[in-house]
Amino acid sequence: MAKTSAGDQGNITLSNAKLIVLRNNSEITTNARDTATGGNITITTDFLVTSKGSNITANAILGRGGNITISAIGIFSDRTSKITASSQLGIDGSVTLNTPEVNPAQALDKLPVDVVDTSNQIITDCAANSGNTFLVTGKGGIPANPAGVLRGQVVVPDLRLMVDQGTTQLSNRRRSRSWRKRTLGYNRPDQAQPITKKKSPIIEAQG
Repeated sequence: MAKTSAGDQGNITLSNAKLIVLRNNSEITTNARDTATGGNITITTDFLVTSKGSNITANAILGRGGNITISAIGIFSDRTSKITASSQLGIDGSVTLNTPEVNPAQALDKLPVDVVDTSNQIITDCAANSGNTFLVTGKGGIPANPAGVLRGQVVVPDLRLMVDQGTTQLSNRRRSRSWRKRTLGYNRPDQAQPITKKKSPIIEAQG
C-alpha cells in the first residue's frame, strides 16, 4: 500500500511472479488524497486472482488517478473485487490489462461453405391413388431378377425358408382330418366291432 497527500506519487511494482492471489479484503493501492496524483501499479505475473472483496486501486480525489498495468497469462476476479484508477473530482487514470490473444477459431475445423441443393437429395412424397408402393424387404434385401444383368457385387443371401402357401394349407387340412377321424372313431360306439358269442359244440347220439 502506498498513499500520499501531496507531492510526488507513490508507485508499486510486482514482477516475475508465478501466482498472485488476493482474497479476504486484500488490497494493492496507490491512492492519493487532496490534490495529489494517484500512484502507478505495475504487475507482471503468470496468474492473478482477486476474490472476496480484494481490490487493486490507484484512485485520487482532486488530482489525477494513477495508472495500473497488469501483464499476465490469466486474470481471474469475482464480482466483489475491483481494479480501478479513478479520480473523484479530477481526471481518471488508466487500467491496462495485457493478456495473450487467443483465437478460439484456430482449433476449429473448417466447414464447407458450399450449400447442398436438397431438391435432388429428397424423394418426392407419394400421392394418393397414383399407383405408388412401399415395400418392406427385410434383412435379405430384394431378390435378384432372373432377367437382370449379373453384377459383381456382394450379395447377402436371404436364408429364410420359402414355403408355398397352398402346400401349407393342404398339409394343415390333412392333419386336421386325420385327427378328427381318430377322435370320432374313439367316441362313437356304433362304429365299434360287434361282439360275437362263442357257441358250445353239439354232440350227437352216435358220438
